[in-house]
Amino acid sequence: MAPEQAAGGAVDARSDLFAVGVMLFEMITGRRPHEGDSLKAVVMAKLKGAPRINMNASRELLPQELSDVVDSCLKLQPDQRPTDADE
Repeated sequence: MAPEQAAGGAVDARSDLFAVGVMLFEMITGRRPHEGDSLKAVVMAKLKGAPRINMNASRELLPQELSDVVDSCLKLQPDQRPTDADE
């Protein structure tokens, strides 16, 4: 769930792109970008923003373009995310 949706705000295509960013983050790192012991803790973590992808030395290098896409999809504010999938 995108931060604006968790806060009860309006949702649009940028909310869906947030979900794409979450899935990509999980596929790349093997963990969720927002974690917590309860639903409230996860929502609070989302409202603080997403961590950047950090690869350790034993993993393959991640193309910067892919990392940039994930980072842009996980921006806290919808107006900082791509407006649509084409972008």
